[in-house]
Amino acid sequence: MGKDHYDCCLNCLDREFHPSNIGLKYQYPTDFVRSQWPRLKPNIYCIFRVVLALGFLVWLITNIVEEIEWFYPEKPHLWFTYATNWSFFILCLSFIFRAILTLYYDVCNKEVLQQRDSLTVGLQCSWLFNTIAWNISIVVSICFWVFIITMDTSWYFQTTGSEIKHSLGAILVIIDLFISGDPVRLLHFVYPISLGLFYIGFNALYFALRGEGPKGNHLLYKVLDWTRPGVVVVTIILTLICSILVQVLLHELFRLRWLIFKSMYPDLAANRELHGPNEEMTNILGSQDVSDANNYDSTDSRKEN
Repeated sequence: MGKDHYDCCLNCLDREFHPSNIGLKYQYPTDFVRSQWPRLKPNIYCIFRVVLALGFLVWLITNIVEEIEWFYPEKPHLWFTYATNWSFFILCLSFIFRAILTLYYDVCNKEVLQQRDSLTVGLQCSWLFNTIAWNISIVVSICFWVFIITMDTSWYFQTTGSEIKHSLGAILVIIDLFISGDPVRLLHFVYPISLGLFYIGFNALYFALRGEGPKGNHLLYKVLDWTRPGVVVVTIILTLICSILVQVLLHELFRLRWLIFKSMYPDLAANRELHGPNEEMTNILGSQDVSDANNYDSTDSRKEN
């Protein structure tokens, strides 16, 4: 039993870390415009996505206006220099893009995706946005509560609004993950890490060009003080490790979501035919469970197939 479990884990890891999984290929496009849960009908799910997108957009606009007015009225551009605000802006774009695609494919063009076994360019872009947004929203929240709020006593980080802001994104991501049908791949950590490195480059350039921070100096974050390269290097390494671990966490939550679905709806979970070795199913459950559940599905039972 122990050896079988060990072999299963090795097989699962081998498949999950296959180079092809870095890409954005996926054979069930409807998973991206439907909920994981059959009781959440497509029209209700569309409403959820639209309300989430509009609500977050209103919150984001309000936050931009209020923070510029309160924290840096003479330097409005500073709002766009913080990693937290980058993460919230990308998360907002992700919610809006997904709402538009859900409305388009599941309301206006229902038959389009049902006839495809690959993602459209729009769905691939949405998956990429979502992957980055989910990861960096949680990373930013962790970095704030573990490092920034304890090491940086700047008053604009210590407000109740800042605490809510640095928690809201992560909470919405977890909710979205458990409601949606999106898959999560471990190797997709390369995308949020790429954005993180881009922000580090931006921050370094901003410092080198003597850009002003809220206090009139050239620092946006004390942990990214480029006059102390040792601290910066440690900060970058810890953040990159955190991003990888967050991707592992998201994958395990995704796997948990599927296992809950499988236990609640075994017939639906077994309805999708295996087309040879099903990499998505094997990645999630391991080869020993593939015989128990003949497919890996979100909400669409696909009985017509």
